[in-house]
This record gives sequence, structure tokens and C-alpha cells, in this order.
Amino acid sequence: MEYAAERIPANMQSAIPDFSGLSALRARFPSLTFGHVRLMDERGDFTNYEIDGHVVIRVPRDDTSARCLGIERELLPRLAPLLPVAIPVFEYVHEPDERFPYGVAAYRKVEGLSGETHRPVGADRACCAETLGRALSILHAFPLADARACGVVPHAAPPASELRRRIEGYADLIRREAPALLTDEVERYLLGEVEPPRPSTLPEVLLHHDLKGEHYILTPKGDDLHGIIDWADAAIGDPATEFVGVALWLGMPFVEQVLAHYARPADDGFVDRVQFANQCARLIHLGMRFAGEWDAPLDLLVTQFRWAFGLAEPQTG
Repeated sequence: MEYAAERIPANMQSAIPDFSGLSALRARFPSLTFGHVRLMDERGDFTNYEIDGHVVIRVPRDDTSARCLGIERELLPRLAPLLPVAIPVFEYVHEPDERFPYGVAAYRKVEGLSGETHRPVGADRACCAETLGRALSILHAFPLADARACGVVPHAAPPASELRRRIEGYADLIRREAPALLTDEVERYLLGEVEPPRPSTLPEVLLHHDLKGEHYILTPKGDDLHGIIDWADAAIGDPATEFVGVALWLGMPFVEQVLAHYARPADDGFVDRVQFANQCARLIHLGMRFAGEWDAPLDLLVTQFRWAFGLAEPQTG
């Protein structure tokens, strides 16, 4: 059988499986057709393939990603009936063998617009905030005993002292490479003068733990949140941690909109912890990019930085 592979950049050509590799996948999932295969983002812990536009195959690349896939396989079927948004549920699973030593699994693609390329505004943003607030309320109420039974483990946010140390290490580089971004508030971070927020007094909860733009799926019209994908980083921790990804997507005003529909408790330092963690992350990521330690698109990092520090408002993509 012949396969049509989508053209991808030359620097990713080595990641395309040969025809025998595709044949091996097809042999393991005989109910799927493989007329068109697209290699998705391959920079993370998985090699992901989109099959005929409707199915996503996840191939773990090491023991760590295999463990994450195992958590997704156990956890997501329990969450799916509870949440007001669609999430992946693996319908096709093949256990490890000599060709795929970490196993392979596939799910029906969650259809819609990527939150990375479409950022809602106005009434559409308000609808997304309501849906996301309800979804996070349910997710954060999920029994931790059940989450642990699925393999989910606690994840502690880095201490403020570690964040300060990293930011100060990039301070001169950020000043030199991005002088237009140096507000008084930014400078206080670079000097280590920003006081960390008070610690959480809230019980730990189950977290998606990676709510960046590409993991939100909007309705085809972009007028509401339809799904949340990629649960490989699911963890147990401070619920405020989850909202850092909310701020990353649409800024702190959107965090406030989501919290208006969030039915779980929020302590006095909740928003401060979100703001502090988000701003620290944006500085560290920008520093990493300038230092050549990360290859993320610079324009995206600068845009997210400007949102985090109130220098611009997120607009639709």
C-alpha cells in the first residue's frame, strides 16, 4: 500500500518514518486507513502523526513519555464523562513490542481551531472563560486518590529563590537584547527586588499542568472552548499553577474572567501567585532564547512577554 506524507521542513525530514515504519503502524491498527500521514510537532516527548485528518497516533520516545502515555490512557477515560469539553480518549492501543518498544496509542482527533492560532475576543472570549472555568472546577475537584491510582504524581512549583536566581543570570542579556521591554516593573525583576507572593493555603488538586495555547481547541467558529488536548504532564499541585497557562494564553484579564466561573476555593494570594509565576516564566524563557538555550520563536516569546507585563493586550490570531 502507498502512503502520502505531507511535506515538512528539511530539518525534520529524519523524523519521517520510512514506508516500512508506516506499514508497521498500519499492521498494528488494521481498522485505520493511512491514505495521508502528517507528522505533527515532533520536538516534545512524543512523535505524533495525524492520520487522514481524523486520528492522532502518539509514539512515545523514551521511558518517561511512555509513563506519561500510560497516565493518559488511565486518566482520560475517567475524566471525559465529567468535563464540559472534549478530551482525547485512546481508542486504539498497541502494547510495546520489538518495533515500538514504548508502545503506541491513537485517538480520534479533537476537531476545531487551535488556541495557538486563534485567540478569541469580546463575547467569544467571555464564552471561553465560562467554559474553561467550569472545566477547571470539575478537573480540580477530581478525587486525588483516583488520580494517584492512574499514576499521577505531585509536582512542586520551583521556589521563588530559584526563579530569582535564574532571572538574575539572564538580566544583562535581556537588557542588551531587548531594551524596548525594560519597564520599571521588569527592571525590579531583573534586580531581584520583586517580593514573592504568599504561599498557597489551598489543598492540592489534579492539574492538566500544561495549558498553553496549542492545547486549547476552539469550536470551528472560534466562539467557545471545545476541547483540551495533551494531558501528558498531568500532575497534582497548587491550583493557581494551572492558571499560569490561562494567563499565557490570553493574559491576566482573562484569568479574572475564568475565575468568575471557577467554583473551587481561591485564597488571598491566588492571583498574585499566578502573576508572579507567569512573569518569571516569561523572563526566563526570553533569557533562554537569547542565550541560545531554546529555539522557540522569538516573536512569540516577545508577544507573550508583553502580555504578561501589560505592554499589550492579546488579540485574535
